[in-house]
Amino acid sequence: MFRPVSVAVCAFAAGVAAGGALFTPFSADVADAALLSVCALLLTVSLFVLWQWHKGGWRREWIFATVVALTFFLAGTGRYVWHCVHHAPRWEEGMTGVDAVVVTSPRLVDNHLKCSVFCPYSRWNNGTQVAGQTFVLNVWPDRGSNVPAELNIGDVLHIDAPVRRPRNMGNPDEFDYASWLWCQGVTGIIHASAIQLTVAQDSAAAATRHGLPIMMRLRLKALQWREHLIDIYRSADIGDEAFALIAALTLADRSQLQASTREAFAEAGASHLLALSGLHLGILLVVLMALLNGPLLLSAWRRPLCLMAIVLTWSFAFLVGLPTSLVRACVMTTVFLFAGLLHAEVSSRHSLLLTVGVMLALQPTYLFDVGAQLSVAAVAGITTLYSPMYMFLFRRWRYVVFWMERYWLFWPVKMILVSIAAQVFTLPLVAYYFHRIPLYGVLINIAVIPITVVLLHCGLLLLLSAALWPLLAACVAWLIKMLVAVLLAVVQFTAGLPGANINDFWSRRAQPQLVVYNNRRCPALHVITSPDHSVLMMPRPELADSGLAYIRSNFWQRRLTAEPVPLQKHNALLLNGLRVAMLADNDNALPHEADVLWICGNYSGRLDTITLARQPRLVILDASLPAYRRQEYQLVANKNAWPIWDIATRGALVLPLPLNLQDNIRTSAPKHPQVGMKTSGG
Repeated sequence: MFRPVSVAVCAFAAGVAAGGALFTPFSADVADAALLSVCALLLTVSLFVLWQWHKGGWRREWIFATVVALTFFLAGTGRYVWHCVHHAPRWEEGMTGVDAVVVTSPRLVDNHLKCSVFCPYSRWNNGTQVAGQTFVLNVWPDRGSNVPAELNIGDVLHIDAPVRRPRNMGNPDEFDYASWLWCQGVTGIIHASAIQLTVAQDSAAAATRHGLPIMMRLRLKALQWREHLIDIYRSADIGDEAFALIAALTLADRSQLQASTREAFAEAGASHLLALSGLHLGILLVVLMALLNGPLLLSAWRRPLCLMAIVLTWSFAFLVGLPTSLVRACVMTTVFLFAGLLHAEVSSRHSLLLTVGVMLALQPTYLFDVGAQLSVAAVAGITTLYSPMYMFLFRRWRYVVFWMERYWLFWPVKMILVSIAAQVFTLPLVAYYFHRIPLYGVLINIAVIPITVVLLHCGLLLLLSAALWPLLAACVAWLIKMLVAVLLAVVQFTAGLPGANINDFWSRRAQPQLVVYNNRRCPALHVITSPDHSVLMMPRPELADSGLAYIRSNFWQRRLTAEPVPLQKHNALLLNGLRVAMLADNDNALPHEADVLWICGNYSGRLDTITLARQPRLVILDASLPAYRRQEYQLVANKNAWPIWDIATRGALVLPLPLNLQDNIRTSAPKHPQVGMKTSGG
């Protein structure tokens, strides 16, 4: 049987996927306009054919399905291309002089502040105007200062720092940061010192003068309210762990969560609790939904309560910053509630399909967002598998199910069925993106979901009673502290059980290769001869554990069976007859022979003073070198016709062993991608 909604939504999603695979947001304007024109022409032709066939009465259903699929496929491709055309940056890289508004809560990462800023109207050095751009702003402390400037949501800034396009570092098995930023709507990154920022005196008036859209102003107001509510949690005496967890569960603020806590939830299979979704929304609206589906099903109060539920749903979504998983839940809830207003029957599957279609029409990059994929897959699993599994139990043990339902004893079984249905569909995505399969996630939900329900309501009660009834607020704060302790104990116990996860079941072992990592703070050259033997050449070997922690968790622990050995005071290696020399500081002995010359760290010598017995076959400029030093060395290398690889601009260098520089130098290392949906790999 032909289902127009299913065919239309699936074809639209396929069109968006095709657009993301074929085109990038940095395509030429003319090419984008031409492609958009072709898509519009094909869409017009398809609609004309559809109209002509409609006059015939839809006698052949498969032809109608083909026309519908073609129409919405082209519509999806055109929607993604249109999104690229209108959201790609129209500025030249390195330009300065940005007027922007802080739109996310600044958080301290290492020793710098990080937040997102929105440019409603910007003037650059050459007079170019840019509107509607979102950037990631990293504020570093001034020289001699340990604390960067303090910023708040809604502050209007003038930033005298260059803007760069997002790039991946090219390190093996790294997270595709550039594509993730593009999915979040971010098109540039700014690294600025505190002295390069100027904050407007009257931020609210400045935001209005700078033409901030009304929806963005509403969102900023909601986020400012969220910060006020977070301050209430912070002032309550509940401890750091309880504060971080209750802020994440109720207000979607995960910036305070420690990495160990996130990892424990991931290993226990309870990460979905930390991301606001339909579970949290259902918990908050459980009373209204029970009234709408129960005593007020045929009452005159049904429509006002439906409208109230819709308003509360989207108000909560705006308050917590519109996370993708919660937007999906809000759209789906709105579809159900509108169906209730119209007294129409809407199945869960059709509601999910309509939700996906609306989300992709509004923001096509949701298709590539991991959170959105997991959220939709979980709901699809529940709507597809839960009812058949429940009916199977009902047919086999009908009287037992009746008795357990009567005394509220069947809810653990229902929770297990829901967890199984959700995890069956999300398991491939979890394995692909996170390289792990949690085995106890189905069972842990029986314990953690009831605790989460009580925590959510206690958190809301604490917010309401903090200013009205301090004694009640103190009691609720004590209860939250105890519940968080129990929740963390359950999660950590489950994560520590033997066989809690199947990790990296498909990771291939590292092949013999030489890797120069793109790590500005901790330069390292890694020689891998086999998975169980590798060495590190580093200017500072004592920083191997802390400086390369990210690379260890993403690459070493998956591809190597033994930790690499840092070499102490080694400035040269001999690999297959090729001599690799390191220049890390001015005290290094200048090499007389070097096939590969790696310049990193604090080296500030002059290359033209080096007398080499033979010409180097490759000069590697590390990302730890200052920009002016890299430019100076590039000029010298180009003058002497030495092949050169700049880690800061071209990404990490990966060469297979045995070294064959002529065959591998042009193709072995990943290039820095422009912001798009193609993943760079090592």
